[in-house]
Amino acid sequence: MLEHNARLLSSYLHLYRATGEQFASQVASRTIAYLDGHLWNEEQGYFGGSQDADEHFYTLAAAERERLPEPYVDPTCYTSWNALTASAYLEASWALERPELAERALRVLEFLWGRCRKAASGMLRFYDGRPHLPGLLGDQAQTAIALLDAYEVTGDALHLKRARQLATLIRERFADPEGGFFDTWDQNEGLGRLRERQKSMAENAAAAVIFTRLHRLTGDEAALQAAKGTLEAFAGIYAHLGYFAAAYAQAVHLFLAPYAQIDIVGDVAEDGTQALLQAALRLDLPARSVQVFHPQRDAARLKASLLPAQPWPAAYVCYNTTCSPPVTEPHALSEAAESMRRLVTSG
Repeated sequence: MLEHNARLLSSYLHLYRATGEQFASQVASRTIAYLDGHLWNEEQGYFGGSQDADEHFYTLAAAERERLPEPYVDPTCYTSWNALTASAYLEASWALERPELAERALRVLEFLWGRCRKAASGMLRFYDGRPHLPGLLGDQAQTAIALLDAYEVTGDALHLKRARQLATLIRERFADPEGGFFDTWDQNEGLGRLRERQKSMAENAAAAVIFTRLHRLTGDEAALQAAKGTLEAFAGIYAHLGYFAAAYAQAVHLFLAPYAQIDIVGDVAEDGTQALLQAALRLDLPARSVQVFHPQRDAARLKASLLPAQPWPAAYVCYNTTCSPPVTEPHALSEAAESMRRLVTSG
C-alpha cells in the first residue's frame, strides 16, 4: 500500500534525524527504492496505489522471482496517499541529502493540483484517467500539508498560495460550528457513509497542523484561532483513545511548544541562499518553520516581518519577536539557533 510505505518512510526519517542510526537511513532508502521501482508512474508523475500481496511470489527466492511477472500494481492515483508520499520525499531530500527526491515530490504535487483538483471543489479523492469524488477532508488536509512542506523546502511562494487556498476551502466547507471539521463537506454525494458527516480525530489533527503552520508562516491570526478551536474540540475525548490519539498529541505539541522561525533573506536560485536553506531544514529543533524572502520580490513581506533586505543571503532565527543577528554562514546557524533557544527558554 502506498499509504503504509509513505508513513513508514516518514517514521524512519524521523528516527534517523533523532538518533543518527544508519539502520534507519538504510530502511528509508530501501523504502524509496521500492516506491520508485514499483509504484512510480514516470509518464504521469505520480505513485500507484498499491501492489498485489501475492503470497506465493514473495515466498520465492530472489532468483526465482526474477523469472516471473511481478504482482499487479494498481495504477490509480489516490490523492491523500500521494500527498503523504510527497511530504516524505521532501523530507528525505534534505535528511538524506538527495535533492532529486524533492524534484519527484514536486512532480507529484503538480499532478495532483492539475489533474486531481477542481477550482470550486478542491482536491478529489482519486484519479483513474479522470478525477472522482470531491469533498473529503483528508484529501484537502494532506495536500495542504505537502504544499507547506514544498514551500519550506523550495522557498517557492506558489506552494504557500495553494496551501492557503485549500485551508480556506476547509474552513468554509468543512467546519462544525461547535468546533473542529467534518470529514466530508457540506454537499457530499450521498454515497454510503458519506451521508453521515463525522469528525475524525486524525484528520482534524492534520487540519490543526495546517492552521498552526500557516499562522507561523504568515502571521494570520484567524489561522491561529482555527487551530486552537480544532484542538479544543477534542480535548475532552483524546485520553480515551490511547495511541489512536497520537496524531492529536503531535498537533497539540506543535501548537504549544516554543518554536523557532528561521527566515532567510536571499534568492533561492543562488548557492549561498541554498546553503543557508539546507542548514535551516536540518536544524535539530522540536518545532520550527523555514521560509525564504527574496529581497526584491518579497519586499512587502519583508517589511511586514520587520526584516532588513541587507545583508543577503542571511538567516535570522526568531522566537516570537526576538531574533538573532544575521547569520551569513551555514555552519553558524546551529549555534545561533541554540543560543536563541536558551535565551527564550531561560526567560
